[in-house]
Amino acid sequence: MDPRSTALRGKPATLVTVLGSPKEGWDHSSPWLRRALEDVWGLDLRVVQRPFTLVGVDPALDSFTEVAAEFKQVAETDSVRSCREIGQVVAGASESMQGA
Repeated sequence: MDPRSTALRGKPATLVTVLGSPKEGWDHSSPWLRRALEDVWGLDLRVVQRPFTLVGVDPALDSFTEVAAEFKQVAETDSVRSCREIGQVVAGASESMQGA
C-alpha cells in the first residue's frame, strides 16, 4: 500500500502501549506497530508508553511500586493530552470544511 494514497495520510493518531518490564529490547510490538501506522498508513503518530505494568503481578518487580505508579500517571496524562489535541485538530478541520 502506498501511504500517499491512503485517506489516513497526515492524520493525527496516538498509539498507547504498555511494557511489562523495563528490559531493553523486550518491546516486540511497538516497532512494527509504528512501522504500519506511520510508514504504511502515513499517520502523524504520537506514542505513549507505560512501562512497569507487571508491577503487582510479578513479585520480582514489587520494589518498583512507586515508580510504576508515577509512570502510570504520566502515561494517562500524556494519553489524555494527546487525545484532546487530536480532538482540537479534528474539530478545527470540521469547522473549516463547514465554512468552505
